[in-house]
Amino acid sequence: MPWPEHPKFLQPNKNDTWNDYQKLHRGKIVTTSAWREARDALHRDFREYLSRGGIAQVQASDLEEMERGAANARAVLTHSQAMEIFNFKSAARGSRMCSALARAYGVTPKAIRDIWKGRTW
Repeated sequence: MPWPEHPKFLQPNKNDTWNDYQKLHRGKIVTTSAWREARDALHRDFREYLSRGGIAQVQASDLEEMERGAANARAVLTHSQAMEIFNFKSAARGSRMCSALARAYGVTPKAIRDIWKGRTW
Protein backbone atom coordinates (compact mmCIF):
# COMPACT_ATOMS: atom_id res chain seq x y z
CA MET A 1 0.00 0.00 0.00
CA PRO A 2 1.38 3.43 -0.81
CA TRP A 3 1.84 6.22 1.72
CA PRO A 4 -1.56 7.99 1.98
CA GLU A 5 -1.99 11.17 -0.04
CA HIS A 6 -4.86 12.26 2.22
CA PRO A 7 -5.62 11.34 5.86
CA LYS A 8 -8.85 9.59 4.83
CA PHE A 9 -6.73 6.93 3.12
CA LEU A 10 -4.75 6.14 6.29
CA GLN A 11 -4.79 2.57 7.50
CA PRO A 12 -2.66 2.62 10.67
CA ASN A 13 0.14 0.06 10.69
CA LYS A 14 -0.58 -0.82 7.07
CA ASN A 15 0.29 2.16 4.91
CA ASP A 16 2.13 4.43 7.36
CA THR A 17 5.23 2.26 7.65
CA TRP A 18 8.87 3.14 7.17
CA ASN A 19 8.97 1.22 3.89
CA ASP A 20 5.98 3.13 2.51
CA TYR A 21 7.63 6.43 3.46
CA GLN A 22 10.86 5.38 1.74
CA LYS A 23 8.99 4.41 -1.43
CA LEU A 24 7.29 7.81 -1.45
CA HIS A 25 10.71 9.51 -1.31
CA ARG A 26 12.49 7.14 -3.68
CA GLY A 27 15.90 8.44 -4.65
CA LYS A 28 16.10 10.83 -1.69
CA ILE A 29 17.77 10.31 1.64
CA VAL A 30 15.17 10.05 4.40
CA THR A 31 15.68 9.73 8.14
CA THR A 32 13.67 7.87 10.73
CA SER A 33 13.02 11.13 12.56
CA ALA A 34 11.52 12.64 9.38
CA TRP A 35 9.35 9.54 8.98
CA ARG A 36 8.18 9.72 12.62
CA GLU A 37 7.29 13.40 12.19
CA ALA A 38 5.40 12.66 8.97
CA ARG A 39 3.60 9.70 10.56
CA ASP A 40 2.65 11.74 13.64
CA ALA A 41 1.35 14.56 11.42
CA LEU A 42 -0.61 12.04 9.34
CA HIS A 43 -2.21 10.54 12.46
CA ARG A 44 -3.00 14.04 13.79
CA ASP A 45 -4.62 14.99 10.48
CA PHE A 46 -6.51 11.69 10.48
CA ARG A 47 -7.99 12.39 13.94
CA GLU A 48 -8.97 15.88 12.80
CA TYR A 49 -10.56 14.43 9.66
CA LEU A 50 -12.59 12.03 11.82
CA SER A 51 -13.64 14.76 14.22
CA ARG A 52 -15.12 16.69 11.29
CA GLY A 53 -17.28 13.71 10.35
CA GLY A 54 -14.95 11.91 7.95
CA ILE A 55 -15.37 8.19 7.46
CA ALA A 56 -12.49 6.03 8.64
CA GLN A 57 -11.46 2.54 7.69
CA VAL A 58 -10.53 1.90 11.35
CA GLN A 59 -12.18 2.89 14.60
CA ALA A 60 -10.91 6.19 16.02
CA SER A 61 -10.52 4.61 19.46
CA ASP A 62 -8.00 2.16 17.98
CA LEU A 63 -5.59 5.00 17.21
CA GLU A 64 -4.81 5.61 20.86
CA GLU A 65 -3.52 2.08 21.15
CA MET A 66 -1.61 2.18 17.84
CA GLU A 67 0.34 5.39 18.25
CA ARG A 68 3.15 4.18 20.45
CA GLY A 69 4.84 0.80 20.62
CA ALA A 70 1.96 -1.17 19.17
CA ALA A 71 2.47 0.73 15.91
CA ASN A 72 5.65 -1.25 15.41
CA ALA A 73 5.02 -4.25 13.17
CA ARG A 74 7.18 -6.38 15.47
CA ALA A 75 5.39 -5.35 18.67
CA VAL A 76 4.50 -8.23 20.97
CA LEU A 77 2.70 -6.21 23.64
CA THR A 78 -0.27 -3.91 23.51
CA HIS A 79 -0.28 -0.49 25.14
CA SER A 80 -2.38 -1.73 28.06
CA GLN A 81 0.00 -4.65 28.67
CA ALA A 82 2.97 -2.26 28.68
CA MET A 83 1.16 -0.08 31.24
CA GLU A 84 0.51 -3.13 33.44
CA ILE A 85 4.20 -4.03 33.29
CA PHE A 86 5.21 -0.45 34.08
CA ASN A 87 2.93 -0.46 37.12
CA PHE A 88 4.83 -3.47 38.51
CA LYS A 89 8.01 -1.37 38.61
CA SER A 90 7.44 -0.11 42.16
CA ALA A 91 6.90 -3.66 43.46
CA ALA A 92 9.89 -5.10 41.58
CA ARG A 93 12.85 -6.10 43.70
CA GLY A 94 15.64 -7.80 41.83
CA SER A 95 15.59 -9.81 38.67
CA ARG A 96 13.03 -12.40 39.79
CA MET A 97 10.07 -10.09 39.17
CA CYS A 98 11.53 -9.07 35.82
CA SER A 99 11.98 -12.69 34.74
CA ALA A 100 8.53 -13.68 35.96
CA LEU A 101 6.88 -10.82 34.06
CA ALA A 102 8.90 -11.66 30.96
CA ARG A 103 7.67 -15.27 31.04
CA ALA A 104 4.08 -14.19 31.72
CA TYR A 105 3.99 -11.73 28.81
CA GLY A 106 6.12 -13.73 26.37
CA VAL A 107 8.95 -11.21 26.09
CA THR A 108 12.54 -10.99 27.29
CA PRO A 109 13.59 -9.60 30.68
CA LYS A 110 15.36 -6.81 28.78
CA ALA A 111 12.04 -5.80 27.20
CA ILE A 112 10.57 -5.51 30.72
CA ARG A 113 13.53 -3.39 31.91
CA ASP A 114 13.24 -1.18 28.81
CA ILE A 115 9.59 -0.49 29.63
CA TRP A 116 10.49 0.30 33.24
CA LYS A 117 13.26 2.69 32.17
CA GLY A 118 11.08 4.38 29.53
CA ARG A 119 13.24 3.31 26.58
CA THR A 120 10.31 1.65 24.85
CA TRP A 121 6.63 2.39 24.93
